[in-house]
Amino acid sequence: MLKLVDQLAAAALLLVGAAHVAAASRAFTEPTEGRVWFLSAGLLGLVAGLANLARTRAGRPDRLMSLAALAGALAIVLMGVLLTLAGTDAATRGPAMVVFAVGGLAAAFSLRDLLRR
Repeated sequence: MLKLVDQLAAAALLLVGAAHVAAASRAFTEPTEGRVWFLSAGLLGLVAGLANLARTRAGRPDRLMSLAALAGALAIVLMGVLLTLAGTDAATRGPAMVVFAVGGLAAAFSLRDLLRR
């Protein structure tokens, strides 16, 4: 059951990242600072999702794979913390809180795999 939750969290990060990049590409008519940050958040979701999905699908992931997955998931959590500390409502608007929570869950699973090796 935990393996399924782990895989779902990884897939969710990947899908949210892909949706973020798709939305950014539609709105990206002129590069602005906000649009670049929006696109980079989507790319982070893609990379973190792929790293975590690769970790969950590997028969026996190695330390480097677990570390890469952990770094990507922690970057998503850190983004949520920094947005909250900045006083913006971006961290609580829409599905952002759910994405940050899924990032935390993926980080926990990655850390567990890293410490098991």
